[in-house]
Amino acid sequence: MVAVFDDRMEIQNPGMLPFGMTLDDMKAGVSKVRNRVIVRVLGALGLVEEWGSGYKRVIEACRAGGYQEPEW
Repeated sequence: MVAVFDDRMEIQNPGMLPFGMTLDDMKAGVSKVRNRVIVRVLGALGLVEEWGSGYKRVIEACRAGGYQEPEW
């Protein structure tokens, strides 16, 4: 679910992390693919920059924009 407010955007996902993955793994850049077809398509479109870089990029973007870091 995505909710947009005047002062923030909230994204909620009721799903769990992939089996065996922890929040610390995610922060460390560990990547576990759930759907290889989607990853191949995104890669072919040039939308995948680097495996496991999403968490780090989100934090950097929040800091650069002066926003609060996300709660996980």
